[in-house]
Amino acid sequence: MDKSEVVFEAQCVADVGKVFYYQDKVYRSIARANVQDEIKQLISADFFPSLVESGLIDTKIAELDLIDLRGHLILEHKMLRAFLHPAEYTNKMFYEGALTIIHILKILTRNGYVLKDGHSFNITNYGGRFFFFDFTSITKSSSISYEWFEEFYKYFAIPIYLASKRQTYALAKEYRREHKVGLGLKLADNKFLKNWIFRELRKCAKNLNKPILFVNELEAWLLRHPPVEFGGYWDNYNQDHSFDIFTPRTVKQRFVYDILSAQPSRGTLIDLACNQGYYSFMADHLGYNVVAVDYEEGCLNKAFAQSQGKNISYAHIDFCYPTPSFGIGNVGPNSIQRFKSDFALALGLIHHICITQRFSVKLFCETCILYSDKGVIVEFVFPDDKYVKAWEQAIPEDYNIDSIKRYFQPSYSMCSLSEVMNDDGVHRQFLYFFK
Repeated sequence: MDKSEVVFEAQCVADVGKVFYYQDKVYRSIARANVQDEIKQLISADFFPSLVESGLIDTKIAELDLIDLRGHLILEHKMLRAFLHPAEYTNKMFYEGALTIIHILKILTRNGYVLKDGHSFNITNYGGRFFFFDFTSITKSSSISYEWFEEFYKYFAIPIYLASKRQTYALAKEYRREHKVGLGLKLADNKFLKNWIFRELRKCAKNLNKPILFVNELEAWLLRHPPVEFGGYWDNYNQDHSFDIFTPRTVKQRFVYDILSAQPSRGTLIDLACNQGYYSFMADHLGYNVVAVDYEEGCLNKAFAQSQGKNISYAHIDFCYPTPSFGIGNVGPNSIQRFKSDFALALGLIHHICITQRFSVKLFCETCILYSDKGVIVEFVFPDDKYVKAWEQAIPEDYNIDSIKRYFQPSYSMCSLSEVMNDDGVHRQFLYFFK
């Protein structure tokens, strides 16, 4: 192996081994001999395929020789597009992530294994499903630890409970923003909450030494607390997923399709306002590995539900407020670092951000650049577009194509423009910035 190509992941705790990347693959080294033996037995067990089917990250023993890791067991994991912060899910998606852990735990407990960690930083979504990737959290045991239960209570059960009530629904995501510290987590230790509001859930803990019974009771509690569902502003926005990808119809579809299909290597792409996923699906069909983000839960839930088997991850993020770094010493990268891609789509976005939200046009362009390495496609909505006119909002002085070109110029010297779309009061043009 070329040692210069090996990149080790920053970790808060590394008492078992290390995660590293080599030639676009992800590996985990296991240092402890007793843990190595357990993992070898687990991977060779008859029930291991059912764990993978339920959401455990697909894993195999790798044949790698790295001098610094001689004597370590090296595992190769399935490479997923993105690792998400717990606050980057919709409430419905987060609930599905919790159920994934329970499904995995049910199989483990039936076979003499449990999980050591119960927090919400060990899951992510990809291809319309959730994955649990902390492989070294799996251990042989005849009981589930009280520490696991307390972690699950704090990081899963409380926000799930909040999301199950209309009065507290909006608080669930705010609670999930916190990690180790914060008002919500302080309240989680409140005796009233534990002994009154969550008394039913906490009764499960009496069966920690009967893990199969405990997991069944915990699953039953989750199934009684699904998130409530609210309609969103963009729920009825028409994005038809039955399109023929090879025959794009509109100016917008043709422009995006022609640019994405013309790239010599497809690589990664971020769709910065994916809505219900039309252009994320287009990029996936064309061979891109996609992160699709939007700030409206209903749209994201619909897109996620249609993404089984696709190379797409979904994140619930407001464009104006990226997720900051997190974890001990801020080793968890911010959302711009984690989702940075070869290409970025900013479609149907700039007029909302820069006119109604008064976000600087220059900062909008610079944010798009931060997310992309090779090119950005921007949909410019003219001030006389019928939807913009209906807002009756003041238009920023630099809200024009010439200014946008100037702001992209330092990073992207080339620009191509679509034909102007001016139909039934909809007045738009599409710009592709590249090097």
